[in-house]
Amino acid sequence: MSTAPAVTTASYNHNIFITRQPIYDAAMHAVAYELLFQNLAEDEARIDYDDATTEVLINSLVEVGLPNIAENKLAFISISPKYIRGELPVALEESNVVLQIAAQFADLEQLPDQLRDLKQDGFPIALKGFSFEPDTLAIAELADYVKVDISRFSDEELRQQIDLLNTVDVTVIAEKVATQNDFARCKELGFDQFQGYFFCEPNVIEGTRTPTSRLAVLHLLSEIQNPDITFTDLEKLIAKDVTLSYRILRYINSAMYSLPHKIESIRHALTMLGLRAVRNWVTVLAQSKFDDKPYELMITSLLRARMCEILAENLDLKHEATFVVGLFSTLDALLDRPMEDVLNDLPLTEEVNDAILHKQGPLGQILQCTIAYEQGDWEQLPDLGLDSASIKNAYLEAIQWTRDAGREILSEPKNS
Repeated sequence: MSTAPAVTTASYNHNIFITRQPIYDAAMHAVAYELLFQNLAEDEARIDYDDATTEVLINSLVEVGLPNIAENKLAFISISPKYIRGELPVALEESNVVLQIAAQFADLEQLPDQLRDLKQDGFPIALKGFSFEPDTLAIAELADYVKVDISRFSDEELRQQIDLLNTVDVTVIAEKVATQNDFARCKELGFDQFQGYFFCEPNVIEGTRTPTSRLAVLHLLSEIQNPDITFTDLEKLIAKDVTLSYRILRYINSAMYSLPHKIESIRHALTMLGLRAVRNWVTVLAQSKFDDKPYELMITSLLRARMCEILAENLDLKHEATFVVGLFSTLDALLDRPMEDVLNDLPLTEEVNDAILHKQGPLGQILQCTIAYEQGDWEQLPDLGLDSASIKNAYLEAIQWTRDAGREILSEPKNS
């Protein structure tokens, strides 16, 4: 989107990918992010928590600025054995850092003393990958958070873990929650928080009729995405919804655009910003109407849309639908309908449909890169012909842009 404000490219460490994965409470509010990383040095072929990689991660976070990636939420950061033993200085002083210790790197005999030392330094502690028995519960008592990988245990074993951990003062987080069914099951089992991309999955229930509000938004999106839509058509369409008119003008007049003159009408906005830009923002605002969907879902939609756009710009790929491909990649979860059914109701080109459904074509490759990076699935990153720094910078810049855009778009009162 050519009207997006410029973001200064930082010289982030080229040897490391950094991404974030949200952690939710039971009300589907994101309360924390785990920061995932991969060292891209030639001798590093996988995620690792050795001393050198941890040092690079810490330095990168200091350089990037933790608030820029985790915002005001807790940041879970895995640390290496030497950090656990206190042999390397912890360079992070932010109060929202949680030091995460993985079972495979911990010396269980020495761990209790090490945890006490870390807690004396003022850091909350998270334990990851542990399996607790009555005689090992003392370790959990020294932690603030315990993560349980739900893919490793049966439901009965998960109940046993929960029952044990409920006897100590610790927040229990379900890890690898992949679907809405997983989320519902983990809530029933008694987990406190939940980690994974289940919120990007549709909650499709056979035989349930799509709510009228969702059908109305889908109808609006269909009209907006009509490739033959004109300035006059779009102006009339927006004018039908007073709230939509107000919100699009309020957003365009925000500090993000820094326009020299105040925009006072939709016609003026179309003239100043162009059909594509206004259509994109009406599309975003239409999707933001659902109060029953997690805020993070819209943040993810915006982040994907902007990262796709930045990657396309880096590839010198000029395509009208780049922003929409990223934005619509969560439309199935937003409408709780299978993606194929949703796209069948929209007048999108076959190229755009193939990009969203099958990750095919140049737009599909960009979307696949965006989603793989977002989820820390480094092995699924396609070769776009861009260096690693360009991909990482695109993600970090998209986070910064989304933080500003989200504040303007998604902070409206729910009755607006």
